[in-house]
Amino acid sequence: DEYAIGYALALLDRLETEAKNSDCSRGQHGCAIVTADTLELLSMCINGAAVYGAGCKRPDEPGNCGCVHAETNALIADRQSSLIDRFAFVTGAPCESCADNLIAAGIKRVIYRRITRIGFAGAETLSKAGIPHGTVADFYGPGGSARGATAVHRESHHLPL
Repeated sequence: DEYAIGYALALLDRLETEAKNSDCSRGQHGCAIVTADTLELLSMCINGAAVYGAGCKRPDEPGNCGCVHAETNALIADRQSSLIDRFAFVTGAPCESCADNLIAAGIKRVIYRRITRIGFAGAETLSKAGIPHGTVADFYGPGGSARGATAVHRESHHLPL
């Protein structure tokens, strides 16, 4: 529906803006956790060093730079019970470790703006766990791509939606 598309795109835009504040030199990412029924915002976080301003410990190691990932920060900040159905909105598809964390936390759906090189393993992990995931366009149709969400080809990435 129009509200869900608009909300999803606005939230991803806000995450992209907030992620610019990350002190990670490898990449700036954001994650928001929302309730599945009303899309109420429960937490919104970016990636970065455990001590703000410290930056990456290993900037040349993709996916292992030493920064705490946005998904992990958002799950820590989300004080809701895992009995509440929740969705995660992420600027990029999660890495394999973050996908595992989202699954363990009981997240019911993961919506991302784009899939990155590291995100392919996370997407596969989500698929194996039966967690619906993809871009806004995947969930809400072509109207979801009007502001930059890129459709992911389900066939080539095995994304069950």
